[in-house]
Amino acid sequence: MEEIEIIEGNKLIAEFMGHIYSIHPEINEWEMKQLKYHKSWDWLMRVKEKIDSIDNNEYDVIIWRSDCHINDRVQILFEASIFKGDHTLIQIVWKCFVEFIKWHNQNKPHD
Repeated sequence: MEEIEIIEGNKLIAEFMGHIYSIHPEINEWEMKQLKYHKSWDWLMRVKEKIDSIDNNEYDVIIWRSDCHINDRVQILFEASIFKGDHTLIQIVWKCFVEFIKWHNQNKPHD
């Protein structure tokens, strides 16, 4: 994964998790580089818990062996596997979460 992809994906995840950024761009860039969603299972599991809890548990995140699936009550919405590329499991899960959050941001009801 490229650094810009990691920074943008981590920013998207952080916003989903409720993180608010500073106004100064220099501090904002430093904050972006401190995010560890792409390399920390502890950070990613908090995201999993939040996805699992959306809309009275509408979605299920399933991480099993070398795959990650995010399902709603009817179908698989997103899936990724290490067999579809040269990625580690944590990278696969991270990418799956980023794609889900993009989709969720476009499809959630607006107030």
